[in-house]
Amino acid sequence: MKQEHSGITSRITLYYFVLANLYIYVSDQLLFMYVTDPAILVRWQTYKGWIYIAVTTLLLYILLKTQIKKLLSEVEERKKAEAAERASAIHWQKTFDASADAICLVDRSKKILRANAALANLAGQDVEEIIGKNCCDTVHKGEGEFPDCPLPDTGNLQSREETEVQIEDRWYHISIDPVMDEKNRLQNMVHIMRDITQRKQMEANLQQVNQDLLQAYDATIEGWSRALDLRDHDTEGHSKRVTEETVYLAAVHGVPEPELVHIRRGALLHDIGKVGIPDSILHKTGKLNPNEWKIMREHPKLAYDLLAPIDYLQQALEIPYCHHEKWDGSGYPRGLKGEEIPLAARIFAVIDVFDALTSDRPYRPAWNRKAALKHILNESGRHFDPQIVKLFLELVDPGRDGT
Repeated sequence: MKQEHSGITSRITLYYFVLANLYIYVSDQLLFMYVTDPAILVRWQTYKGWIYIAVTTLLLYILLKTQIKKLLSEVEERKKAEAAERASAIHWQKTFDASADAICLVDRSKKILRANAALANLAGQDVEEIIGKNCCDTVHKGEGEFPDCPLPDTGNLQSREETEVQIEDRWYHISIDPVMDEKNRLQNMVHIMRDITQRKQMEANLQQVNQDLLQAYDATIEGWSRALDLRDHDTEGHSKRVTEETVYLAAVHGVPEPELVHIRRGALLHDIGKVGIPDSILHKTGKLNPNEWKIMREHPKLAYDLLAPIDYLQQALEIPYCHHEKWDGSGYPRGLKGEEIPLAARIFAVIDVFDALTSDRPYRPAWNRKAALKHILNESGRHFDPQIVKLFLELVDPGRDGT
């Protein structure tokens, strides 16, 4: 604006200088050419001076009037622009302050350039007091940077960075958005903090409810297992023993801990299908005839039909449904072979048979430990997975064979 005024003034001065000198030169030449009387020449020189003063005064008047009018117009426009800018700033600040999120604009050195009321309240200061201060010192109340705060790594920030942090007894979601200059270089950053304490509390409460629900489910499963043992006094305690041993062997084998939970549930419910087997068959003291064996062999399928509709137990079905399958494919109910048999069922099969052999049954006394281990070894590659048998035998102390 100043350069524009300066240019106009220079041009007007130049024009005036040229025209004034041209007027003086031409008028003098004409007077000297046509007027010879000195008295008349003096009088015309006086007239010429008056004309010069009059024209100059008129020109100055027009110039000043034009410039003053333009100047007043520019001053008015400037006032309007400043008023609009102040109104916009007030509106922006009110909008900014209306947010419940703590928001600030920081430069690359983490100095606060702008802030809203929520951030000031979080810092326990007025907005004016925190402008120019270090963001970390203000937000963290002098405790330094949070280990997970995204601000320390903003040198090459190109997109939003987010994290969640705890300040005293409150939780906040923090997001950092870059503000780029015209050359796409990081200029400033928008720092937004949202209080998520209520959400965190709800998540914790929901987690506790889920944990309580899982405990209730597991307690129910254990109740079913005990009910099965009570129905068949000859196998009382069997479910608990084989469950503990199966989980231990699976853990040693390298089964991830989350999967051990499903193995435990499956082991507890391995004979749940026997609820559909008549007592006359289940409690028979002698050997079962072919027709009775046919009915007895249905209990894995009955277990599947009973448990499959329960979403919670979908991952625990492998043992109840497949623990009577054999490595060589001669088992039931589906005749699975080798690694077609789920790992959990292959592990359980070894534990289940060993516990059954070393426990009294109505149709036979318990085998001693040495005989039972020999049977397990002999069935490796036929009934059992050889790798599982190898691991099982490594964990068993043959010295405590009970003979």
